[in-house]
Amino acid sequence: MTERPSQAYEKPPLNENQLLDRDRSLRLFVMDALQRVEVAVRASISNTMSLKAPGGAFWYLDPRNFDGEIRFSDSLSTISRETRRHKQRTQRQAPEHANTLERKRLYPVLVSLQTILYTISPHSTWAKRLHALLHHSAFVPLTALGMTEGWDKDPFWADVIVDAHS
Repeated sequence: MTERPSQAYEKPPLNENQLLDRDRSLRLFVMDALQRVEVAVRASISNTMSLKAPGGAFWYLDPRNFDGEIRFSDSLSTISRETRRHKQRTQRQAPEHANTLERKRLYPVLVSLQTILYTISPHSTWAKRLHALLHHSAFVPLTALGMTEGWDKDPFWADVIVDAHS
């Protein structure tokens, strides 16, 4: 009996330990991105509050900054404004197939993280490292993550993966 061509190129199934290792690697990778986003948001809030709030650089020590007024809205407005301005400059679009993906999968989270990371650090190599993590090692099927084959060829990803190689 001859083997079908599609079966000849399938990755071998992962055992439980391999699956747990891949899951841990991916979780740590996503947490790294979340940490970068958190630091950027905290820095933006602190920078804005240092310039606009009572207490200057020590704004967090002044109780007036926490008296029920929504002073943080200035910081969030600044972040939102900067994000919109950056997006207008770069005209980045979500991947073409992003709307057809299941919402309970990881792929929309990866798209969101890459969008934010590109905004706060346009020269980040996160997308390149994601590509290497998913592409160069035996991993769970991409469809289990809500991804399609060729996800890395979409201009959303391809541009930053190529830029990261430069």
